[in-house]
Amino acid sequence: MSKKQASPKTSSSFSSIVRLVIYVVAFLLFIRPIDFFQWNTTSNNNNRDKKQHILTSSSTSLKSKRDVPRRMKEVDAMQDLQTAFSHADEVVQPPLGAGTSLTDPSLLNYSKDFRGTDLSRPENEIIRSNRMVYMITPTHQCKTQIVDLKRLSQTLRLAKEAGYHNRLYWIILEDADFPSKRVRQIAEQSGLAYAHKAVPTSKEVRNRKAAHRGLEQRNVGLDTVEQVGAEGVVYFMDDDNAYDVQLFHELAYATNIGVFGVGMPGGSAYERCHVDPETGKVDKLLTTWAAKRMFPIDMAGFCFATHHLARATASGNKLRFTPRSKPGFLENDFLSFIAGSVSEMAPLAANSPRILTWHVKTVGNDQCTCMLLFFFPAWSFILTGRELTTFYCFFFFTTASVYNPEEGKFGSSESSPKFQLMMSLL
Repeated sequence: MSKKQASPKTSSSFSSIVRLVIYVVAFLLFIRPIDFFQWNTTSNNNNRDKKQHILTSSSTSLKSKRDVPRRMKEVDAMQDLQTAFSHADEVVQPPLGAGTSLTDPSLLNYSKDFRGTDLSRPENEIIRSNRMVYMITPTHQCKTQIVDLKRLSQTLRLAKEAGYHNRLYWIILEDADFPSKRVRQIAEQSGLAYAHKAVPTSKEVRNRKAAHRGLEQRNVGLDTVEQVGAEGVVYFMDDDNAYDVQLFHELAYATNIGVFGVGMPGGSAYERCHVDPETGKVDKLLTTWAAKRMFPIDMAGFCFATHHLARATASGNKLRFTPRSKPGFLENDFLSFIAGSVSEMAPLAANSPRILTWHVKTVGNDQCTCMLLFFFPAWSFILTGRELTTFYCFFFFTTASVYNPEEGKFGSSESSPKFQLMMSLL
């Protein structure tokens, strides 16, 4: 007589219960911890009281008394962290430290126009080396802000110390009510002349669905360039991109509008300009998104000389970004004020085939995205396109897996029993 087998209904019910338990456990593991950065400023007094309580409490056991130094260090660490987010005054340094930009005879007024001058010729090397290269960097408080700015500051410091270009001016615009000391410390450690300002985004822009990120900060950065007043080149350098130090050597050659390629780890490999081999001028801009724009170019793919700012100011206008631009047309509308066609642009970086800047987009520990990719891996196709997606599932039986949406399966650890268990439960 054969043994009685479990009915499909019972097996299905048991599988549903197991799946429910796993979902609950995963949800509890992915709950976002309390963010210590959001401590209220009034907690300083509470921390001091906590210190005093640790030292004076008579009911503390011998074991806990041994932990007093460690616990005090934890309190001090939280106070230091809180201080890092405290107030710092706005700073606009002169390019060379003391004095103003106009007191140095090697620095020219920002209205000086070098169009028609070949700065690659040896006799013009002094002019090129004395030009100021302004980097405008909008930033905002987030989990990846410090690592992005640290990476950027190290790149700029290397570019200066290695001799790619000596006169670099870093303009940092924080989307905050006041500049923070932690960002100020990064700017000071870079060894560059810098400006550090707080430019909070207005509520009108925040509440708009299709608002442009960093628009108000970049406009204040252009105000700062005029305030410094030294002739040179302006470049919009986002903090979540990666840059080759050779780029800062190339920027100093731009006398009008310089363009170069931008690496795209996403849908397209890169965006760049196409140069006519007969004339040596730019005849079109190569892109995969909204190619019918007059100037289909990325924010990281162009720079311009400061005389455009002076010309616009002299005519009673201001060369600034406009919030009325459509999504994706911010660069197009800005360049429309200073160029009539792409032929006015000058290719840099060996006529643009060399890629000196990349979009890398540092991503923090987003638990919600990890959960969605863990339980619904096919969604990675929507989030990333047709490319290999790496996602980290902080689950109790797995650490990381690679999912290939084209093959419809995970690309690693397929022979692992834990992997097979995970797939059988999804």
